[in-house]
This record gives sequence, structure tokens and C-alpha cells, in this order.
Amino acid sequence: MRNMDLISISEFRAASLVRMGICAGLCVWSGGNHCFAAPGSVGAYTVASPEQAIDKFDIFVADQISYDGNLYRLPGNSQELGLAPVTSRTDWINLTSVGVEGEWVPGLQEIQFNAHVDENRFQRNHDLNNTSGDARVLWDWRVGSVFLGDAGIDYTKHLAGFASTGFLGRDIVSRADYFADARYQLGPRWALFGGVVGANTTNNAPAVQGNDGRTKSGNGGVELATSVNNAFGLEYRYADGHYTFNESLLDGISFNRDYQDNSARGYARYSITEKTTLIGSAGYLRRTYLNSSIGAFSGDIWSASVQWQATDKTQVTFTASRDLQAYLDAQSDYFVSQGFSISPTWAASEKLTLKSTISWHDQNYISSSPVAIALDSRHDKVNFEQAEVIYTATSALTFDLACHFEQRASNQEVFKYHDTLTTASVTFKFL
Repeated sequence: MRNMDLISISEFRAASLVRMGICAGLCVWSGGNHCFAAPGSVGAYTVASPEQAIDKFDIFVADQISYDGNLYRLPGNSQELGLAPVTSRTDWINLTSVGVEGEWVPGLQEIQFNAHVDENRFQRNHDLNNTSGDARVLWDWRVGSVFLGDAGIDYTKHLAGFASTGFLGRDIVSRADYFADARYQLGPRWALFGGVVGANTTNNAPAVQGNDGRTKSGNGGVELATSVNNAFGLEYRYADGHYTFNESLLDGISFNRDYQDNSARGYARYSITEKTTLIGSAGYLRRTYLNSSIGAFSGDIWSASVQWQATDKTQVTFTASRDLQAYLDAQSDYFVSQGFSISPTWAASEKLTLKSTISWHDQNYISSSPVAIALDSRHDKVNFEQAEVIYTATSALTFDLACHFEQRASNQEVFKYHDTLTTASVTFKFL
């Protein structure tokens, strides 16, 4: 289940090739933005070389039942704060999905795809009923042994969350990403890489269409591989953001929210031991607006992740980061996010897997953010804990049970909340 979508300035797209490459601009993060996703959907493409990949095509059906203790992410004193009344703060939600996934391997090329359509039905808040879905197509291409890359399309359509915008009606957010990247191996150790990404986002609710926009970005860099597991690189990235309704007023002064980003960073992947791998990056980001006196940002961005294979069945990932980000359904509200997460996974048996995540993030909204402009300032702290049990009864039948708790503290009363969400799902594949 996806609960919050974040747009990250420096996050890298993980394609089927094991490498660092193009900057995609869309990452999934767990937190307060309520957004249902099909339990049977595939979260990432299979990592496989053309020699290992095989043609396959699967159809799946899935059903997920959820109970949300604070569906609208409202503070406990919402009536005192004058927030609009809702039908019910708590609700049962049923999500029914049907979809396909597979891959086609003509020669050294590989095409992977998956798509699903979901019917979301709310027991009490009927006005939120909706149809959602995802579709992904990835072409992994090769020309000879030194020139390779990928290209694809990523499309999502989901009910927007209620934690970010304050809008308590039904808003369906649609986003389409188009990306392509390439890598040229100069020799056994050195490689050049680069790529482009475009993204369009729309909200169907008029009240929040100020977040409609598009981005274009490109990146390029050089990488040095000192061994099979260790690599170091430098990268430059440029991004251009444009909002459909880009003019706003700040103290009577017209402010154009369109922006440009320039960033540079170094990164490394290093195996400390056979069981411990460090993946890190550090760089500097500069954002400029047409009105340079409002909203401009510059500062360091970094991330560090340690993957520890404690035992053959247990893996623990520690992650810390600082970046400029925004929620997908409120992407003009950019903030500096800094925090950490711990995610242990235990494969108790071939059929039973247990996962958990604990995260904490500090979110400091910058002066170009409409919500920060309207409220003078905004500073949040978000805590999130989740536990999940996955049982694979057969190769065709999977059960998933998850429970998560999230809490947001804020210097703005209207954005404070806490919530407990429990989900149970079953997925069946027609193999």
C-alpha cells in the first residue's frame, strides 16, 4: 500500500539494470497522505540480465479491506479550528483489483510491463468512491556490450490524501512520467551516463488545481567502478518546473511559482563486508524563481543507506537523508525534509515474510510554498511505524496483513494529526 507520494529532487530511478543513473523525480515514502494502491501491484521491476530473463504473462485479481481510524487526517480539535465537517472520520474501505504483469525478451532487449485497475468503495464516506490504477512499461535495451539503457512510461491515478492540502473532498491525482537514459562503457572501469525525464500532474478537483504542473529534467555524469560491488561517480542535474496556474500574490506582489533547479553531487556504493553495503551521496542544490527575492533555495542535499544482511534470512536497512521534497498531491508546497528510517525484514520461511519500518522526518517548508506563504511559516515532524506479514501460500496465492501508525506534529494546528490504519489483502495470480 502506498500512503504518501513524495517528489524528490535527488532520488534516482531504480530500473532493471543494477546501476546508478537517471534521476526520476518520483519516489514512494510512507506517511500521512492517504492513497490506496492495489495489493497485487508490482512495486519494482525484476532485476535480471537478458540471459536470465524469460517471456512471461500473468493475470491477477486481488481484494483489500482496510480500516482507517482518521481517514481525513484531522486534528482532534478540528471543530474548534473551524475545519469543514466530514461524514465520518473513520471508515472501512474495500479495494478490488484486476491486473496483468509480464515481460517479453526479444534477443538482448527486454520489455517489462504491469498494469491494474482498482475499484475503491468506502462504507461511510460514499462520496470518496473512485476508480484508480497504475500502468508501467519499461524497455531495457542494449546495443553490443558497451552501450545500454532504458526508456519507459509510468502512469498513476489515485485518490489524493487529505494531510497536505486541507481539501476534504474527492480529488483524483493523475501523474504520467516519461523517461529515458543511456550508459556508455568507456572501458572496464569508466562509464558515462545521462538521461531525461518528463512528468505531468493533474488534480481533478478545481479547489486544488493550483498544483497542476509539469517538470522536465536531465542529468549526466561519470562513474568509476573499482570492483564488481564498488562504484563512485559524479553527476550534474538540471530541472525545470512549470505550474498551469503559476501566478500568486505575496503581500500584494505577483509571484510566479515556476522554478529551475541546478544540482551537483557525488555518490558511492561500497561493500564494507560481504554482508554490509553502504550507498551514499552528497551534493548541493540551488533553486531559483523568476522573482529571485521570493522562494529561492540553496543548500546541501545528501543521503546515506546501510544494508546489513544480518543472517541468511534477516536484512536490516538504515537510511538517513536531507532533500528538497513535496507531496504528489501538493507539489507546489516544497519543504526541506531531513530524517531517518530503519527497515528490518525477516524471511521466517519460504512462505512467511515479516517486515517493519520505523521512520522520523523533519519537514521545514520553504518560502515559495503556498501553504507557508499563507500561514507565514510551517514546520512539521512526521513519525511513522508499520508492521507487515506476508504469507505466500502457493506461487499463485498471497496473503498480506499490515498495520501502521503515523503522527504529525506541526507549528500549525490544522496540520496536526495521528492515525492508525490496518489492511488485509489477498492476491491470486492466474499462472
